[in-house]
Amino acid sequence: YNAPHTHPKSVFSGVFYIKANGNEGEIEFLRDDDSQNFLPELTESSSFYTSHSKKYTPEANTLLVFGSWMKHWVIPNLTKLDRISVSFNTYVK
Repeated sequence: YNAPHTHPKSVFSGVFYIKANGNEGEIEFLRDDDSQNFLPELTESSSFYTSHSKKYTPEANTLLVFGSWMKHWVIPNLTKLDRISVSFNTYVK
């Protein structure tokens, strides 16, 4: 697992899941701006724009790319199964 963090000095970050069955710990993106407190309940389902956080379940052969400034963490894997992933950062030089 990883504690909440961002990726300073990067533009885009990402993770590619090589091996995952979906129960080995989600990645969760967190919002610190409290804007969800100012948005009325306009939708039936939550999204990153109407929630404090948004979770994504790891699936094999899935690539997630996100802004490096987005605070996120990886929920601990509480199973005996392996989750294998490759994470990366990009920047402009």
